[in-house]
Amino acid sequence: MATNQNQTNTFQGTITATENSTSNTLVNRSFAPQLNANNGVFGTYYLNPAAPYTLQFPSALAVAYNVYLRNLAASGGGNVAFQVTWQGIANPNTFILQPGDMFAYWANTNPTATAGIGISAIIAENVGSSSASFEFFIGG
Repeated sequence: MATNQNQTNTFQGTITATENSTSNTLVNRSFAPQLNANNGVFGTYYLNPAAPYTLQFPSALAVAYNVYLRNLAASGGGNVAFQVTWQGIANPNTFILQPGDMFAYWANTNPTATAGIGISAIIAENVGSSSASFEFFIGG
């Protein structure tokens, strides 16, 4: 895992939707929010089917505002369940990423009243397969 400090975290992407019969582009939107951050960590992890894995946040980061999770399993491979605990909310949310699925949450890290709700914990678990791996970025 690579950990950095004093950085800008950027998430880039393009959303397109094309109507099949006419090939008309209905949506074509690019985005690249850049948010100042204190740190971030990127890693790839192979899940043991017998035990959940708690993702480690970068040192001195109690709440993450920049999170990217992606199931790296090939088609037909294992699903990965992520249990996400949101800042100030008692009950965590659990969602399952199938092979190739991703989850991203990119919120303002400015420590003011306008800052987004952060993520305070993430637990990953292999769902029914002996071969599941994922990559992640956690920052804030």
